[in-house]
Amino acid sequence: MKKVLKVLGITIGVILILLITLPYLFKDKITQAVKDTANESLTATLDFEDLSISLISNFPNATISIDNISLTGTKNFDGVELVSIGRLEAVMDLSSLMGDSYAIKRIAIDGMKTDVRVMADGKTNYDILKPSQGEDDKLTPVEADLGNDEGFRLKLQEYSLTNSNISYIDHSIPIHAELTNLNHFGSGDFTQNIVALATQTNAEEINFDYDGIKYIHKASAEIKADLELNLTESKYTFNNNEILLNDFPIQVDGFVKMPSESIDMDLNF
Repeated sequence: MKKVLKVLGITIGVILILLITLPYLFKDKITQAVKDTANESLTATLDFEDLSISLISNFPNATISIDNISLTGTKNFDGVELVSIGRLEAVMDLSSLMGDSYAIKRIAIDGMKTDVRVMADGKTNYDILKPSQGEDDKLTPVEADLGNDEGFRLKLQEYSLTNSNISYIDHSIPIHAELTNLNHFGSGDFTQNIVALATQTNAEEINFDYDGIKYIHKASAEIKADLELNLTESKYTFNNNEILLNDFPIQVDGFVKMPSESIDMDLNF
């Protein structure tokens, strides 16, 4: 019995050592994969300070954390930081670390700041995807690859966005919208063509100006919404929802469909 316990103890010890040390063996591989994917897919510049991998916190899945991410524009928006993120965590299939395709199950983003801009001539700082090489390169929404079959594959079940600020300035309309201290949580099975997505959202402050008129000024928001995402038809249906803008309750029913560049919608407020 003592020998069995001794062997068991040694085995557990070896496993713990492997769980602690193995991430360092994959760190460089994941770091390079992220940078390669960004350079191949984006015209903007991606940078980050540190990438870490843990095999313990969500075992048997791997947790990858990236700190201080920045995505900076080029050309007309040279030096404009489109997105900055304090910390991003992704939970991935442990087995995917051994291969060339990385399956992401959960994403958590904290401390994000976005600065979205549209110039008077219609040029945008978020148009940063390099053009595809042809129709054969297009992938279905369910696959949701970033790049090609050897890139990142989305098997998302839940995601979160916390402590974040969003700014949108469109000089072509003109519109200026801001969300301050935004928190958003969503869960659903994104491996399906039709996703039942449950969401909760709150924002400390919302500002919305249109053509110099302040339609929403320093309002808070609380939103609970169940959505149906038809990824094949690009149709998004609002089901049960509760929206509070300050103390003003709103309900939205209907759908928005974007099969191409046109937008079809039937919404009731």
